[in-house]
Amino acid sequence: MVTIRDVAKLAGVSSATVSRVLNNNYAVSDERREKVMRAVEELGYRPNIIGRNLSRNENRTILVVSSHIDSHMMRGAYYAATALGYDLILSFAPDGYTEDALKYYENGLAGGIILINFNESDEQIVNICKKYPVVQCAEYIDFPGSCHVSIDDTQATCQMTEMLIKRGRKRLAFMAPGNSRQGITVGYAEQREKGFREALRRHNIVPNPDFIARLHPNSYEAGAKQMRSWLTLPPEERPDAVVCAQDLLGAACVSVITHAGIDVPRQIAVTGYDNLMYSGMCIPKLTTVAQPFYEMGAESVRMLVKRMTGAENFERTVYLHHDIILRGSTEEGLE
Repeated sequence: MVTIRDVAKLAGVSSATVSRVLNNNYAVSDERREKVMRAVEELGYRPNIIGRNLSRNENRTILVVSSHIDSHMMRGAYYAATALGYDLILSFAPDGYTEDALKYYENGLAGGIILINFNESDEQIVNICKKYPVVQCAEYIDFPGSCHVSIDDTQATCQMTEMLIKRGRKRLAFMAPGNSRQGITVGYAEQREKGFREALRRHNIVPNPDFIARLHPNSYEAGAKQMRSWLTLPPEERPDAVVCAQDLLGAACVSVITHAGIDVPRQIAVTGYDNLMYSGMCIPKLTTVAQPFYEMGAESVRMLVKRMTGAENFERTVYLHHDIILRGSTEEGLE
């Protein structure tokens, strides 16, 4: 097994210098840092995280618990952690809270936790946040003392809906995931519905309760089924725009509408959310809200490190900038 002494010997520096470079906690010249990193790469050296944490009496490992893995978000978290001299451990928890989800923290292998779209009850999430140093990323529960990084879902959906209204749409529908089981809410869906309703209110449009769909189970098929139901209405009574809280649902709507021989966007406009691969797989492509996933992951790490190191004066609620990407599902003449 390669040791820190082997790295030091190859780089022509002391073991202490290697440690300083890897821990990023002392000033080291660029020349020595480059020598050490070349030696680390050549030898394939991997530091002993557990031993390092114990010897320094602090923990520089971050546990990421997620029910859905986004590569851009994880890359942002990884590079931010590396820049600060921290390591990441990923605990994949697709079904929510299990005994294994937090085992790395419970066993002393991590000093802080980032929850990404954690699929558990509001009560359980609040309890976790109060018990451990936690930053919530993307999906979050807001309560006194909580820390979270996201975008303003309400504002983004309100902007999207207002854009449709200003283009002459009057019969607007909304489609989003419903609550999956008792005690578990889909927070982002509620915030996006709030934004949809706010836009209608601003323009004196009374929402049609039959045009508000909260789907369970949440799936492409469920979205397609709901869209087919709306298309059974006479043309003058069916929605002329559908605001979807996910790209997956937006893609389902576009597919159903076009296969029915109805023009998108001239007769029915459709929007999505998240700018995922589904948004570019439609014909026409889907107008959507783009979230800065990379920066969300990075900012979550930076916020958590401040918590872990005892900082007091830092922003505990960060809303990052979003973009509305206009494409052919709302704009004639675009793909």
